[in-house]
Amino acid sequence: MSCRPTPVDLCRNISPRRWGRADDPDFHIPGAKNTGRLHFFFHCPKSPLPVRDVLGIEHHGTATEPHIEKCAENYCQQCLQQNIVGFLKSEEKYLFLFTTCRNGERYGKRFLVGYITKREAFFCTGHGESWWSVQGVTKLVSFEDAYLLDRPIGGPYYKTIKFRKLDDGQTAKVLAKLGKGRSILDKCKAEIKRLLDRADSE
Repeated sequence: MSCRPTPVDLCRNISPRRWGRADDPDFHIPGAKNTGRLHFFFHCPKSPLPVRDVLGIEHHGTATEPHIEKCAENYCQQCLQQNIVGFLKSEEKYLFLFTTCRNGERYGKRFLVGYITKREAFFCTGHGESWWSVQGVTKLVSFEDAYLLDRPIGGPYYKTIKFRKLDDGQTAKVLAKLGKGRSILDKCKAEIKRLLDRADSE
């Protein structure tokens, strides 16, 4: 099941801030070309699912991005903002989410686990800062169905990169692999809630 763009609201455990829809003539929304780029996030070691590090184990601070609850990136705070702005200003359609698995037999390997399609751009302010976020239809797959990041897609530094642009052929290759996997977006949302509720009760 995929998300549809929803009204922006406040994130969990984040102080109130003002959010507003903003139009920028340099932005290409939605993306016109069937291309994309990579965007890194920290995986939660306590979960076998590809969810962000909401417990702050690897990230050393509760991670809020990608905020899959709203099918968005940079929704609560800016993370690799230069990559998000670059994505919004490009004609690329897909923001591919990738992470280093920190759980199970795939530990230490990097996987492209899904994507956010470019549908909406929001200008966000809070804590004296301002930044851009992107929101759109989202798909996540299990690590089993994910694309194992390799040199043809990630380039010579695929073991350490945080973001990278993909050309038509690379995008098609990743989409072909992810397209074979069943979306587990709802399961990942439930997993984030479970992890946070368990942390609150401890």
